[in-house]
Amino acid sequence: MKKEASALYILFDALETVARDKIYKNFFWLYRHRYIEDDFAVIGISQDNLTQKNYSQLIQVSVSSLKPTKNELNRFLKKFYFQKISDSTGFLSLNLNAQMIEEELELNGNRIFLLPNSQVDYTPTIRSLVQFDALSKDGFNRFVVKQMSPETQTLFDSQKISVGSSNDLSSLDFTQQSQAMIQFVYAKNF
Repeated sequence: MKKEASALYILFDALETVARDKIYKNFFWLYRHRYIEDDFAVIGISQDNLTQKNYSQLIQVSVSSLKPTKNELNRFLKKFYFQKISDSTGFLSLNLNAQMIEEELELNGNRIFLLPNSQVDYTPTIRSLVQFDALSKDGFNRFVVKQMSPETQTLFDSQKISVGSSNDLSSLDFTQQSQAMIQFVYAKNF
């Protein structure tokens, strides 16, 4: 497998079952097998109050079945940051936090937004990311969305993205917000 470019992953619903049962384990597997090394970081987003220490403990429990060494686990946990977003002020601070992490870890401004809960309409979240300028201007932006129902399948072209629902995104021109086109990837399993 070819190593991907460095990236900051922004994981929404970071405390939910799919994150605990699959996503953290998948990140650890990729980390252990050196498909990602020190060229990534993850900001876990939730509406819940949680300390960074509690977030690290949740991840540690999640990957414990993979039997990481103490050194391996400590290095891995340093790649994860927690942020609460319960209103628009959280989106305002997200971009600042992302920029600080990207600068510190030299991640080239590449951002991958993970939207793992197929039961959630992420249209308001995507609108807020654009409205509050949380998309990267220096690198690429990608949205990874767990497989959606046919009613919410996304139609897009290189200029605009629209969702076949009452909360459509067709008015958002992502190319003005980012140097790279945003691509939606439908993943059945994370």
